[in-house]
Amino acid sequence: MATISTKPSFTQESITFLGDLTMNNDRDWFQDQKEHYQSVVAEPAKVFMGKMQDALGQLTRTKMSGKTFRIYRDVRFSKDKTPYNPHVRMIFRPEISEEEEECTSNPGFYFSLGMDEVIVGVGSFQFEKESLKLFRAAIAEEPKKAAAIQTIIADCQAKGYRLGEPKLKNIPPGYNKEAPHAGLLRHKGLALWNDIDPKVICSDQAIERCISTYQELIPFYQWLAALT
Repeated sequence: MATISTKPSFTQESITFLGDLTMNNDRDWFQDQKEHYQSVVAEPAKVFMGKMQDALGQLTRTKMSGKTFRIYRDVRFSKDKTPYNPHVRMIFRPEISEEEEECTSNPGFYFSLGMDEVIVGVGSFQFEKESLKLFRAAIAEEPKKAAAIQTIIADCQAKGYRLGEPKLKNIPPGYNKEAPHAGLLRHKGLALWNDIDPKVICSDQAIERCISTYQELIPFYQWLAALT
């Protein structure tokens, strides 16, 4: 097994910059600070992503791809016109071949760093149409599968993880509202989240702390991955 460097990627300077960007979220300020952003945020993020790909590859025994989301916000349909995302967000998924088609429903390992929080999680933000059908069928028609994911979620919640809020107020039409695990049908995606002290992410414990979280969520990840 390859050794992964524990040298910190992010520093307190990274977090300070994200805080400053939160308070000065405009193009003129960012253009003046762009070189500083590259130095204390963008480059450390690139290094961190590479380490996480290697560590997750060892955890899952699968070659992983990593993606860092753009700092530039798409404001075309948003009331919030601030131009930048004052955080670093990443997703890691198994690498696919050129012949395979990437599915956004496939579960991933998420990482988010902001000025005062680090959030790590696993899941699917939103199922695509076919994956949503498979998810609902598993909950409504396969009692063992439904009981299994409900148990996994309950075990994780007992350890302090939180489940993303459901998108729907009510059970979708056509499903038995009295079924044992019908509440899960209100979800159009499924993800579990955990908070990490930002100081840890700036230390030599950063990778180990994230991986320990992901490891606890592997059963959750595997259940979702089996849907697609």
